[in-house]
Amino acid sequence: MLYEKAVEYQRAMEVAYSEGLWDPSVSNGVHALLLMANAVTAQIKKEYYTGQDHDGAAGYLLEVAGPEAKNAVNQMQRVVSMKTTAEYDRRRCTANDAADAVKRVKRFFDWAGDRIPSD
Repeated sequence: MLYEKAVEYQRAMEVAYSEGLWDPSVSNGVHALLLMANAVTAQIKKEYYTGQDHDGAAGYLLEVAGPEAKNAVNQMQRVVSMKTTAEYDRRRCTANDAADAVKRVKRFFDWAGDRIPSD
């Protein structure tokens, strides 16, 4: 279920990006990453992060998946750091911000897909 939700948010990110909706694209990317990180930790440990601190979600993924997750966690943190701009700040995300988020989410999903069995 977490995996499927993550994929839906990734798709929403891509649709928003294709429409030039930079803030929603980044915001959906953040949510896609958080859900996919939870899908990975649930796959490995049968638990997922439930706290409100998104940096904690990245830390929990690193704790559960180990050092081999370091690059994926870095990709995740870079996108999650844009959440405030995308959802709350007066400053808007740019096309470059959104393109960077899309690229990083794809890298993260590629990494995560190798850890979650497909049906």
